[in-house]
Amino acid sequence: MHANSMTKLKALGTPVRIAILGYVLLVTAFYPGFMSPDSLVQYSISKTLEFNDWHPPIMSWVWSMLDVYVDGPQGLLLFQLGLFWLGLYAWYQKYSDKRYSWIILGVGFLPWIVNFSGVLWKDVEMAYALLLAMGLIIQKKTRARMVVALILVFYAINLRYNALFAAIPIVALMLRQWFDRTSKYGIAALAMALLVVLIALGNVLNYKVLRAVKSSPSTYMMVDDLSYLSMKRGRSLIPGIPMDDIRDCASQEVGENKLVGRDFCLSRKESYSRSDLYSSRTRDVWRREVVEDPFSYLWFRLSAFSYLLRSSSMEPFYIWHPGIDENKMGIRQAQNGLTVAVEWYVKSSAAAISFFFKPYFWLLLSLALLWVTFLSAKTASTAVVRALLISALLYILGYVPATPMADFRYVYWAVLATSVAFSVMVTETAYVRSWKFTKLNMLFGVLIVAVVLLVSNSDRFFFVDWEKMTSNPIGAKG
Repeated sequence: MHANSMTKLKALGTPVRIAILGYVLLVTAFYPGFMSPDSLVQYSISKTLEFNDWHPPIMSWVWSMLDVYVDGPQGLLLFQLGLFWLGLYAWYQKYSDKRYSWIILGVGFLPWIVNFSGVLWKDVEMAYALLLAMGLIIQKKTRARMVVALILVFYAINLRYNALFAAIPIVALMLRQWFDRTSKYGIAALAMALLVVLIALGNVLNYKVLRAVKSSPSTYMMVDDLSYLSMKRGRSLIPGIPMDDIRDCASQEVGENKLVGRDFCLSRKESYSRSDLYSSRTRDVWRREVVEDPFSYLWFRLSAFSYLLRSSSMEPFYIWHPGIDENKMGIRQAQNGLTVAVEWYVKSSAAAISFFFKPYFWLLLSLALLWVTFLSAKTASTAVVRALLISALLYILGYVPATPMADFRYVYWAVLATSVAFSVMVTETAYVRSWKFTKLNMLFGVLIVAVVLLVSNSDRFFFVDWEKMTSNPIGAKG
């Protein structure tokens, strides 16, 4: 029986065996799935089916169905890593006739990809859903593949709000295959219309089918904005929260920063329980104050975004999640030799080449690679690579108005998309054989140099002096 299984495995071919090996290794290392407090809440919801929109209802809904067949959180781990390796294999299959196509499968073993691959987060699920969706889109077009790809895109944009930005070029690429005679503007219009339909269907699923309770999660970021503007004005702009509490929280670090995540500090204050913070009143105040002082709002948001980017002078932040957090459900992660090895692999890589674990590097790399696609002669993969890179860029830039914290996981899709794009470009030697320098390309190059200088030093350009504001809040400049 064992010999027969080995014979069948050998018959599958080396690429399939590599994908299966990668799947088994990651399942073993992360089993039953690493879980943060967010993951644990969503798993709990999958049991009670009492949904709310603070966490994506669709993730707990899918988890609940997986739990029917695999009792425990590991059902989502198996599903998540299945999306990942199926996606990578689909990409490999598209370029299997190229000399270096094996590099595409190698993406699955990179430390900045492996680190979160088995953590049960919406960010990771979203990234793998988009990876497989694109892997299907680039194959020979069939209705079945396109339907599955659309389902995966639907899943992704209902997992994270800013997945919508990432999905725009992906959906446009899919529509280009089906309507190849339609103009670029027509494709753009169709893509936006299709995404609107998917969003509407998501609302039906969330609030009609699953009956999710509305909790206004966007107010979380508004509290950060109003905290900053309160410090600027020297008076509380947050309904029900006294200025003393805001000023005290302005001096407290949350996730190694004093910019965002103010809700974590304010929630420990006595005034918080009486404030009804997540109400329409807070949102009304936020709209009024942002309109009144848009420059201060923009400065704060750029400063928060700079904190997420982790410029060259800053250390990487939250690049590894250690197992399963303490919980009342009794879920534990028993480390094995592979778990220890993977943790060492990720952390030692981050120590040696830290820039690979900083969002600013991936923003710059995706932009630079996009420039290369315009310098090089067009190939069959040019449109695909550009779609990946534009998706990565839009996804990162989607955090400008809404940076929640500086966790590396927030840009996971951009990291994965750029890594896959680079691997595809390596397989296409035309990208390095025939470069053409036009005036427009040179202008693009100059722009990239300017962006590199700005982004790599963003913490110096966009900086909020909290100490100065705390001691002299009225009229203090950021």
